[in-house]
Amino acid sequence: MGDKQRTNWKQIAMELMDRVDFAMHHCDFRRSYGTGMVTNNETGKRRWWREYMAEGMEMMPDIKIDRELLAIIDLPAKERRKAWLEIRKRKSPTSPVKEG
Repeated sequence: MGDKQRTNWKQIAMELMDRVDFAMHHCDFRRSYGTGMVTNNETGKRRWWREYMAEGMEMMPDIKIDRELLAIIDLPAKERRKAWLEIRKRKSPTSPVKEG
């Protein structure tokens, strides 16, 4: 493949992330699988399926999942919004944040 036809891994990852986001919001993984945990069959180590998905996404070049934002997904809406605003203010102190 020539330089003009290089694979755009970042675009592929973003497309995949959109699909993962769709699955997270339209599938009830906790009810379907009971715990929402993924178990490594070799080590027996367990972790949340969202963390497992984030690890997979980060295998692609130039992709980094914000673990702080990932951690607030399951909070009730009001708490999630407050946490999101606090994270955004801390990470982008010069960027205006609307509180409404």
